[in-house]
Amino acid sequence: MSPETRLRQPRHSLGRKIILASLGVLVISLGLMSGTFSVFYSQETRQEFERDLDNARKTCLKVVELQSSRLKAALDSIRFSPRFRSAIEVGVKDMATLADSAQTEFRLLRDAELMAVADGWGDPLLVLEGDGSSPLKLTTEEIKNLKNHASLGVFATDEGWDQFGGLVSDQQIFEDYFMFRGHLYRVLSAPIYDNFENLIAILVIGDMVNEELVQELARISGCDVTFADTHQYFATSLPEGMKDTLGKAGKAGANKNIWEAGPWLLMREELKVGSQSTDVQILLKRSLDGFYQNRERMLTGSLGLLVLLGLLSFGLNLATTRSVTKPIKSLAGAIEKVGRGDLAVEVQIHSKDEVQLLGDAFNEMVVGLRERQNMSRYLTGMEMKEVQEASLKNAEVIQGGSKQIVSILFSDIRSFTTLCERADPDLVVRSLNYYYSELIPIIEEHNGSLDKLIGDCIMAVFHDSEDRSSADHALDAAIAMRDRLIQIRPGMLRNGLLEFYCGFGINTGEVVLGNVGTREQFSKTVLGDSVNLAARVESLSKEGKETHILLTEETLNSMKKPKPTSFLCEVTVKGKSKPVRIHEVCAVAVVTAS
Repeated sequence: MSPETRLRQPRHSLGRKIILASLGVLVISLGLMSGTFSVFYSQETRQEFERDLDNARKTCLKVVELQSSRLKAALDSIRFSPRFRSAIEVGVKDMATLADSAQTEFRLLRDAELMAVADGWGDPLLVLEGDGSSPLKLTTEEIKNLKNHASLGVFATDEGWDQFGGLVSDQQIFEDYFMFRGHLYRVLSAPIYDNFENLIAILVIGDMVNEELVQELARISGCDVTFADTHQYFATSLPEGMKDTLGKAGKAGANKNIWEAGPWLLMREELKVGSQSTDVQILLKRSLDGFYQNRERMLTGSLGLLVLLGLLSFGLNLATTRSVTKPIKSLAGAIEKVGRGDLAVEVQIHSKDEVQLLGDAFNEMVVGLRERQNMSRYLTGMEMKEVQEASLKNAEVIQGGSKQIVSILFSDIRSFTTLCERADPDLVVRSLNYYYSELIPIIEEHNGSLDKLIGDCIMAVFHDSEDRSSADHALDAAIAMRDRLIQIRPGMLRNGLLEFYCGFGINTGEVVLGNVGTREQFSKTVLGDSVNLAARVESLSKEGKETHILLTEETLNSMKKPKPTSFLCEVTVKGKSKPVRIHEVCAVAVVTAS
């Protein structure tokens, strides 16, 4: 036997083995699949569909919870606004002032479609809906329903607090659902106190459960989604002619909230209102047509597949090398690109086997990486550092807090509300985004972290470094931000953007630093009187004479490299026995661009 024959013989032998093995596997697999699908609808398949529906349910609730977190941010931006609280104190007796202030705040909200203000006894003062152009005229029944709703009663009455107080968060926020004028709203309410801790008003904001929401939930969950009660649909992703399938009786499984209606599998999730269940439900619907069609195709196609089996097995040996190595090389090249940071890569593998499964898994992984990369843009500086540190230690971001001495900087655009009222919304957003893109990076350049953006207001936190205190870093950042704004202002005007002028307020003191929120969703932030004082100082910056960069005497005393300042005023702050001395940075300390 020649060497060539010895080299060729194992290859032919392997080919025969592959053909025989493939033939045996295909015959057995087809037989088992045909028998399984033709004999019974297996319990495992039903459970798998139910698990898919349950995962879709959890996904929908997660998205709704994310919307609640955005509503919380909007609620906090209003109730902690000194301007709005002042309007409340005056507006309880002057409805015109209250309506004007409420309409201004409501127009600034991006995530709310309903706003209500009630007095300290839970009596509704005004309700805004839609574009908020004017307060709604409420009927007697609507006033009664709103007054009796848990979102007001929990703060207005002892009975409401006894019943629902345990559901109020540490931030004094109560979550609920509210049906108003044929619409369903997810609402959040919170009390507003005066300077003497007296309850003066209750603020409620809500986000409508509408078609846009259910279409987004349907896209994310892969199921049709409906919000309804026993009388009406609030919102549904179903076409008009298919809504009747939700009301049909069907075969219920072990889980009473899941049932079949024709070729559909449905799941019901009751919503909670306060501490009680209601007849408002989330209904998820998934088609079983795919399963039935697959079963029919398996039964009718088995004979044809068996006939073609010989031909497929004959070509298997020739195609094996190319069908396996080519996609693997393509996948390896894509992995190398991802390793270099290129997340725009996507592999196209159509081998219809485990290699394709691997390629699909790789594509899903890259999509996940892109999603995480995009999600990182929504993290503040402190949150990003927390995530990076936890990732390096292969640990989870934990909740908890600690007391630290830091410097807090607030920066606010002057007369921004007036600009918003006069300017086109798209122009306002483009101008604000350009302004943020130029000023926010300066914060990290000076050992600071962005805590949050509150509308047009920047809140940042600064820590000590080896040679400079947090106060030095905060003041340097404020000066650099002011200089940068002066530099870019002419260009903004040339490009048709709005003209911005800013004030700055800085305070140094002890704060509580930690992650706050729910177990699934939380944010890193600072809390305490020092933060409130910094915000108060910023609100006084419009009284400045030179640079409009104000700082407390505590900040001035904490600086290792102080700059020339002048005394501006003294203010009395709630909780402080002595007035707080406020200083302004002198113009000679600021080097501006020409």
